[in-house]
Amino acid sequence: MEPQAAADLIPWLDLASARKIGFLPTDGYVDPYLLSMAYARAAAARGVKIRQNTGVTDVLAEHDRVIGVETTAGRFECESVIDAAGAWAALLSAQAGYPLPMAPVRSHYWITKPDPSYGGDHPVITMPDVGAYARPDVGAILLGIHEKYSATFDARELPDDPAAFSPTVGEDHWDCLAEAANGIARLFPGIAKAQFPNYVAGLSTYTPDGKIVLGPVPGQPGFLVASGCCGSGIVLSAGIGGTVADLALGRTPSIDISPFRPDRFGPVDPFNGEFRGLCAASRANKSK
Repeated sequence: MEPQAAADLIPWLDLASARKIGFLPTDGYVDPYLLSMAYARAAAARGVKIRQNTGVTDVLAEHDRVIGVETTAGRFECESVIDAAGAWAALLSAQAGYPLPMAPVRSHYWITKPDPSYGGDHPVITMPDVGAYARPDVGAILLGIHEKYSATFDARELPDDPAAFSPTVGEDHWDCLAEAANGIARLFPGIAKAQFPNYVAGLSTYTPDGKIVLGPVPGQPGFLVASGCCGSGIVLSAGIGGTVADLALGRTPSIDISPFRPDRFGPVDPFNGEFRGLCAASRANKSK
């Protein structure tokens, strides 16, 4: 795309230092809450029973295969257990005897105060040279940063209730924004005057190679996993769901899932600090 055409789309973007500009007109973004509720409604319409606030306390095995789960609402037996527990997925798989090769890593973003100079709706912006991305947010700009050292966590120490946990302690997120500001200012000069009244942080799950963990767990018939989505769970969700459904029903998936197999790293300890550091580095290098 030519610089002027890009500037017409995104008025706050300074492209004087840009060497190449790529534009993907079919790309976009989606509200994760609305998408999740749409999935839930579609599933319920097909007979799926959704049990909220029901914790899994144990993975049940019999005759060398997984046969169900024990929960706070009782025992449920089934032909396939699917571990899609996000930041807690390695804990669940460990109960089945196979800790998954992934770790909880902090993802976070800042939202500016709305300003007419930002323009209206426009494409998502990826800035690989400075490890940042941005998109419009109701008249404001949502700004995400892939910092050099992302915070990572031992899943065993996470509370059962996500609302009781914050991956950001104190004011270190402002230090992160300040460290990235000079690089971002080359493309977004207005960052120096921008106000950031809103900050959002949560846990993503990353693997050392930046690829998802998807497929049957070795040595555990009846146990499938869909996790380690490396910050791309929303965009991959439909494909992951379809693939896991194929596996659970004994069908051959339409894609080659061998690059995502759970045992591709060999035996790992996902709670080890060094391994978690490799997962955090994967997020730091995501936009490069």
